[in-house]
Amino acid sequence: QWIQVDVGPPTIATALVTAGRGDKGRQHWVTQFTLTYSNDTENWINYRLPSRPKEDFVFNGNDEKYSEKINFLSHPITARYFRFHPIRWHRHISMRVAVIGCPYEGHFMNI
Repeated sequence: QWIQVDVGPPTIATALVTAGRGDKGRQHWVTQFTLTYSNDTENWINYRLPSRPKEDFVFNGNDEKYSEKINFLSHPITARYFRFHPIRWHRHISMRVAVIGCPYEGHFMNI
């Protein structure tokens, strides 16, 4: 399971923002997730730290539904598509997401 964001033109992503379910009702949010990214939706790369190249990085998500959780990327990535893959959650999977960054201005090759 995942939620995908298309940021339009390739973007240098520097942070991820998550929040829980947005309505006033149920208490649902994601507590941990991993990230993959792509420029063509066919070839996906798992976000990993250079010091652990064989291990997917696990981001800490939210601990309640209202506050935004910001995860700064230790190494920025350039991509158009981002997939958030929940791996732990409170009651049910539910999350709102955003990617923080700036447009990539250089010459770009698909990854």
